[in-house]
Amino acid sequence: MRTIIAFIILNISLFPFLQAQTKVISFAKGKANGLSMTDLDARYKSAVHTDTSLAVFKTEEEQAKFIEAYQSFVKEIGLYLSGKGFEWKNPTRIFNRFYVDKHGNVEYYVYNFLSSQIDESTAQTFETLMKSFFKDHKFGITAQIPFAQCSPVDFQ
Repeated sequence: MRTIIAFIILNISLFPFLQAQTKVISFAKGKANGLSMTDLDARYKSAVHTDTSLAVFKTEEEQAKFIEAYQSFVKEIGLYLSGKGFEWKNPTRIFNRFYVDKHGNVEYYVYNFLSSQIDESTAQTFETLMKSFFKDHKFGITAQIPFAQCSPVDFQ
């Protein structure tokens, strides 16, 4: 009986450490490491789509709330990076793809620098900070099923 109680206590105390971390990876590294965008896109439905039958957020009201949450989330990322002292050497455009579980946790963040002037040190710092960001920040909206959203974003 004491063994069972000790096992339960151990599992409860380790639970926060066992939660999955967001996978932050560039499209190129993901492809090189066998991450399939096709598989991810099959598991996470498009948040919005021109054909609303293919979207998670279907009505105009739902889509407006989603877009507001998405824009707020991207601004939050910019503020977080700035608050951590991260500075872009030049205006930088990034293509982002967020894969979000039904509770608002970002499970995968896949990105591509569209600016060619990003050095390896800056790219690594960005990736490290993004991993840290997702530990404490959820997407501002939830859904009944996992969803994905992508867009280019400009950082200054």
